Amino acid sequence: MTGVVGSAWGACPEAQQSAETITETSIETSTAQRREAIARAWRNAKPAPVPLVGTEAAWTVTLPAAPSAPGALDDRRVYIPLRSNLLVALNRETGVLEWSRPIETASPLLAADGSLYVVQAGRIHALDVQNGTDRWAVPIEGAITAPLAWDSGSLIAIATPGEAFAFR
Repeated sequence: MTGVVGSAWGACPEAQQSAETITETSIETSTAQRREAIARAWRNAKPAPVPLVGTEAAWTVTLPAAPSAPGALDDRRVYIPLRSNLLVALNRETGVLEWSRPIETASPLLAADGSLYVVQAGRIHALDVQNGTDRWAVPIEGAITAPLAWDSGSLIAIATPGEAFAFR
């Protein structure tokens, strides 16, 4: 079998002519337009969120009212404050109501060290996670200005005017 190898050499006169008419300004303009188009595409993009961990719903439950603040959870329960001034504790595995109690809060809850900490009208309450009964409560002068925190066995609260409280 024999093959034929060939080559062609030449230039397109129209391409050469249009290349000569391009000026530096038009190159800069087209580069700027291209960059702006790329930037616009990135700004307008609506990327789908990427899940960090694959999840699926284990259970759903209809609550009697909307949440009034972010809830908390521990290894056994999910705690949710409701706008109807009710705090509910749901079983984390099944979603079944374990206990509820009336308490008004619009602050995030904190579950730590076997207690559920709730800010309510100038007081911090420590509730027993088993049944929601009061363990202790302490008045706080000023408003709590940040979510409660737990560190090294201490409950930490920040209140106005720039005061920090730590409870053991």
